[in-house]
Amino acid sequence: MKISKIRVQNYKSFRDTGWIILSKKRTVVVGQNNSGKTALLQSFRFGSNPNMPYRGPLNKDWLANFPSTFHAEFTLAGSQLESFVKNHNEGVYITVPTEDSDTFILSLFSSNEISINVKTNSGSGFSPSQSPSHGMFGAHESSATRLVQYSPANDAFSVYGNTGHDTLPALIDTLRTTEIYVFDPERLKVGACAVSETTQLDPAARNLPAVLSTMSRNPATWSKFKEHVREVFPSIREIAVSPLSVEIAVYVWQNDPEEAESDYAILLQESGTGLAQVLSILYVAMTKRHSIIVIDEPNSFLHPGAAKKLMNILKIYDHNQYIISTHSPELIEVIDPDVLLSVSWSEGESHIERLDRRSLADLQRILVDLGCELSDVFAADRVVWCEGPTEVRAFPMIARWAGLNVATTAFLPLRATGDLERNNVDVKSVLDIYAILGKGSSLLPRDSTFNLDREGRSTRDIEDISRRSEGRIKFLPARSIENYVINPNAIADILAEDFRRCNDAGLPPNVSDIEGWLNEHSCKYIVSGITGSEVDAPKLLNDMFAGLTDQRHIYRKTHHTVELIRWLLENDSRSIDDLITYVRSLVSPNI
Repeated sequence: MKISKIRVQNYKSFRDTGWIILSKKRTVVVGQNNSGKTALLQSFRFGSNPNMPYRGPLNKDWLANFPSTFHAEFTLAGSQLESFVKNHNEGVYITVPTEDSDTFILSLFSSNEISINVKTNSGSGFSPSQSPSHGMFGAHESSATRLVQYSPANDAFSVYGNTGHDTLPALIDTLRTTEIYVFDPERLKVGACAVSETTQLDPAARNLPAVLSTMSRNPATWSKFKEHVREVFPSIREIAVSPLSVEIAVYVWQNDPEEAESDYAILLQESGTGLAQVLSILYVAMTKRHSIIVIDEPNSFLHPGAAKKLMNILKIYDHNQYIISTHSPELIEVIDPDVLLSVSWSEGESHIERLDRRSLADLQRILVDLGCELSDVFAADRVVWCEGPTEVRAFPMIARWAGLNVATTAFLPLRATGDLERNNVDVKSVLDIYAILGKGSSLLPRDSTFNLDREGRSTRDIEDISRRSEGRIKFLPARSIENYVINPNAIADILAEDFRRCNDAGLPPNVSDIEGWLNEHSCKYIVSGITGSEVDAPKLLNDMFAGLTDQRHIYRKTHHTVELIRWLLENDSRSIDDLITYVRSLVSPNI
C-alpha cells in the first residue's frame, strides 16, 4: 500500500494544502524552522491526530467550528486487496457495476494498481471521498454496493445482495494502523515489554523488544539486522533480547561480549539518543513489503554521518514508501528523492511547493558560479555577501556580540567584486544573479545584502555603484576593516599571544614600542579617502608586524584582523562603534 497524494485542511498551520503529489518511493520535505514541516508529517497519522484547527493570523471564526480534515489517495495492488478479502471472514462491501459484477470483481483483483480515495477527521476512520471510492467507473453509471466474500471450500469469490456501504475505506483504515509508521524527532522511550509472539511493531514502538525477539529466531535476518545497526553505529558490537524481571528488554554491548571479563550489557532505554529510533526504523524497513515510513528530521536524533548511513540502508529496502523531512542538503543528496517538497510560511499560513529537480540542479550550478554550495545557503533567511574572507569571519562575531540572531544568516565571500565595477558590465544584472537565491524556493535565502570596502574606490565610483545597484550595496564607513584595529593595546596583546604560541624566545613589542612605531611611521601610509585622509591600514599593519619583530611575525589578515576585533569587542568596544552599527545594518536593516 502506498499514498499517491494527500491533502490537509484546517490543521495546525495549514488552512488547505491542496493536493500534494508524493513519490511512491522517496519523498523529501524541506523548509525552515516553524514553516510547517512537522505538521505535514504528522498528518500521515490521519484520524489518529487530535483535532487542531488552523490558528494562524488569517483565522476565521467559522474555521474553529470545523474539524481538521485529511484526504488521501491510497494505491495498492489488486492481489493485496484479494488477500485481505480472503483473510476477512465477513467479507467486504465493494461498489460494482450492476451488470456482470462477478467479472468486475475478478478484474479488480487482477489489477496492477487500485486507487482508493478517502477522507477522515480527527478521531474518525476513513470514509469515501468520492463514489465509487476506488474510481474504477463513474458515479453516473448504474452500480450497487455488494458484499464480496471468499469461500475456502471451493476457492471462489461470491457477490451477494445490493445493499450496504462501501467498506474499502474502512479496509484502508485497518491497513493504515499496521502499515504507516511516523517517527517523530523526539527520542523514543522504549523500555521492557510483555513477552508476546508478534511480528507487528506497535506504531509507538512500545513492543520493540517483542518483535526483535521474534526476528532473532531467524539467524540470517537477525544477523543482517545487526549488521545494519553496526553500519549506523560502529560502536555497537552486539544486540540481544533477554528477560528483565517478568518482561523482556533489549540489551546492547559496546564491547565484544565474548572477550569481556564482565557483562557490560546496557539496556536500550539507557542508551544514547537515536538508537531506539534506528532499531525501530530498520525493523519496519526490513520486515515490511508495502509500508509507509515517515521520518521527521533524522539529523535531530543522529549525527550527520550516521543519518547518511541510515538513509543509504533504507534505499536497499525501496519496496516501502519513505517520506523524510530534513534540514541537511547533504542528506537530500544521499536520499536522492523522486519528489522534493518545500514548506514555507507566508501570508499567515503554511504552503507546500513541489520543487523541480532540474530547477534545483540549475540553482546548484548558479551557486557554483558564485563560489559557494547549496549547504552554504540552505534554509538561510539572508545572505550577507562580503568583500572577502576576513569579513566573513568577523561580521558574524560582531553581530552575535551585538545581540543579533545570525542563525539564519549566511556570510559568504563575493566571488569577484571586480564584476561590480567594470564599466562595461551591467551591475544590476550581476546583482540579480546573486539575488536569484531569494527568488527560489523556501529552502534558499530570501534576501541578499552586499558589503564592499571603500579602499581604492573614488567618490564617483561609489556613487555610480550605489546608483546602478539601486541601493543594494553597502560600503564600509572606513577605508577597510583594518582601519578599525590599529589599537596599540590590542596589537600588543595579540602579538604577545603570537610569541607564546610560536615559543619565540624574544620579547614581544609592548604598547610603548607600538605607539613609538606609529608616531614615527604612520605618516608614510596616509592616503586620500572618501571620508578624508586615512591610512592604508593593511600595508601599515603588515610593515609594523615585520618591523617590530625583525620579520619573525607577519600580519595575516584573515587571522589577526579577526583576533584584533575580538579583543576590541571584549575590551574597548566603543572604539569600533561605527563598525558595530554597520554590521547591524547588514544583518538587520530595519533596526
